[in-house]
Amino acid sequence: MNLKTQEYICTLAECGSITEAAKRLYISQPALSMYISNVEKSMGIQLFDRSGKNLKLTYTGELYVHKARQMIELQDEFEREVNDIRAGITGRIRIGLQRKRSTTLTVNIIKNFREKYPDVELQFTLGEWASLIEKYEDKALDILIYNDQFGIDSNDGEVLLNEKVLLTVSRTDPVIGASVYLPDMSYRWIDIHTVNGPFILSPHGASLRSDIDSFCRQNSFKIKNYTEIAHIETAMQLASEGLGICFTRESYAAQFHYIKRPVFLMVGDPILSSPLCIKYDHELLKKEYFVELLNVIKKCVESVISNNLI
Repeated sequence: MNLKTQEYICTLAECGSITEAAKRLYISQPALSMYISNVEKSMGIQLFDRSGKNLKLTYTGELYVHKARQMIELQDEFEREVNDIRAGITGRIRIGLQRKRSTTLTVNIIKNFREKYPDVELQFTLGEWASLIEKYEDKALDILIYNDQFGIDSNDGEVLLNEKVLLTVSRTDPVIGASVYLPDMSYRWIDIHTVNGPFILSPHGASLRSDIDSFCRQNSFKIKNYTEIAHIETAMQLASEGLGICFTRESYAAQFHYIKRPVFLMVGDPILSSPLCIKYDHELLKKEYFVELLNVIKKCVESVISNNLI
C-alpha cells in the first residue's frame, strides 16, 4: 500500500511547519509545499490554516489526519503480519475433513499443532465426501483428508494408512460364533457370505457406500435385506442394540460413544480396507509449519485408529 499522501500530511501536522516536516521527510520545502497544495486543490478544501506563524489543521484537516493515522497503523500492522508469513511464523491452512471422523481428530490436530505454531490458523471445513472434493478442486481447501478406494497419486498427496472397513454387530449376534481369529489381527474375521443381515447401509453417494458396493460386486455378494440411514453413528447404535448390522470405518468407530459396546468384525479376502488419503499442494511443503502439520495429522490419525475397539 502506498500511503505517501497520508504520511506527508500527518508529518506536517505533527511538525507545524514546512521546514521541519521537509527535513523529516527528506524532501525540499518547495516540493512539500507544492505537494500539500495540490492535495488540497484536488479535494476542494483546505487541510491547513496558514494564517499564523505555524501551520494548524482545519476541522477537515483534523478529520483527515485522524483517518490517515488509522490507515498508517493498519499498513504497519499489515506489513508486520506479511513479514511473519514470509518468515513462516504465521499463516492459515484450510483443512477439509469428513464430518463423521471429525469429533476427536479435529481437537487432537489443533491441540498438538498449536503447541509449536500458536499463530498459524487452522480453518476446518466439515462436510460430506463429494462436497469436500469439490471444494478442494475449487481451491477452497489446502488439505483434504478423505477415503479413496483407488488410493492417490503421489503428485497429489499420500496415503496416510489403509483403514479397515468393519462389520458392526451386537455382542449377542449369532454371527459372532461363525467368526474366527486370524494371526496378528485386532479383530475377528467372518465370511461375508454367512451374514444374512438385516443390514443398515449408508445412502448412495457416500464414500462408505461406494466401498461397500464395490466389495459386494467383487465378492458376488448381494445385500437384499437392508435399510438406509445417512447418520453413521445412529446406524452403529442400532447395530449395537441388535437391530441390524452395519459397515463402518475404523476411524469412525473409534470416535463414537456407545450405549452398548458393539463387536467389530473384519470381512473379505483380502481383508476389506480403504486408503485414508491426504491431498495437498506440494508447494506448501516449502513452509516448515505445513510439514509439521502433516506430521501432526499422521500421528493423530494413527492414534485414533489404534484406539481399542475390540
